Amino acid sequence: MRRIFFTVFMLAMVGAFFTGCATAPPPMAPFQTHDLNPKVQSGEYVKAVDNFIVIADGSTSMSDRCQGHKKLDLSREVIGRMNQTIPAIEVNSALRTYGQGPCLPRAATSIIYGPVPHASADFAAALGKYTCTGGNSPMGKAIAESDAQLKEMSGKTAMIIFSDGMATDKAAPAAEALKKEYGDRLCIYTVLIGQDKAGKGLMDALASIGGCGFATTADEIMTGAGMADFVQKVFLAKAPPKPAP
Repeated sequence: MRRIFFTVFMLAMVGAFFTGCATAPPPMAPFQTHDLNPKVQSGEYVKAVDNFIVIADGSTSMSDRCQGHKKLDLSREVIGRMNQTIPAIEVNSALRTYGQGPCLPRAATSIIYGPVPHASADFAAALGKYTCTGGNSPMGKAIAESDAQLKEMSGKTAMIIFSDGMATDKAAPAAEALKKEYGDRLCIYTVLIGQDKAGKGLMDALASIGGCGFATTADEIMTGAGMADFVQKVFLAKAPPKPAP
């Protein structure tokens, strides 16, 4: 009898495990785009950057199918929400991925959009290719190879890194090299996907290397208000006061 009970118990536990993994993930945090265009059109704010490059982590560590959402899906969602919130300013953009699965080019890191004058719809279409995970996490290589895009860009550039911070190479030295080359023309912003403590430490360090950027998390900018605040801080600046008549 005990043996039968134990067998039934174990079968129930295994069934519960697989059922839990198959359960649909919870809905994403609600999002309503906050329109920043009136602030620009009124002259209250002006653009603060001439270019931005997104670096998106597609490595195996971004896949988690049993606890809520996959980190990859969170990354795609938060990048998409940022794209929806960027006001109509003249800015060039590029999208680079790394740690690539079969849906992306067979390389450690690739540019899948730009650099071109930013077009929200075209950027969203490119983001639609970022749907799979695979390989290790060569974040440092992705940062270093972004030098090719930075050389094509004039003016000030925001580099925005979306990752769980679990890099498998030396990302900080790569960021330091770019900062040394471009100085105040380059600011580094990081968005942590997930809650890995070591990953947070790396992402914080990268933002610190950038000097004029900052670190945040997907959780903090997933809402409409949070994203509007993030986009305003990265892309806009208060217009200088007009001279007295």
